[in-house]
Amino acid sequence: MAILEAVKLSLGKSGTSRDTDIISTIEAAKHDLRMRGVQLIIDTDPVTERAIIQYCRAWYNFQGEGERYQKAYESMSNAMALDVDYAMEGGGWSV
Repeated sequence: MAILEAVKLSLGKSGTSRDTDIISTIEAAKHDLRMRGVQLIIDTDPVTERAIIQYCRAWYNFQGEGERYQKAYESMSNAMALDVDYAMEGGGWSV
């Protein structure tokens, strides 16, 4: 599943009217991951996908629980930044 569809599904969104905004938020999540030290960002990686979903849920205050999702995102992004597979360009993955 493409990252856009995964995020839309997690937010309970359908249709395409908000796609531009959601895509922008996904890109902001990727940029934030890079600023936190995550160098390897692959949309199809389940950990990366989950971090981006948590970021988007926090951004849109999903179900009024934005703060909870922000904390979850911060925990995931910090763990990713400390993991050699994500913290180094190329990491331990075969890309």
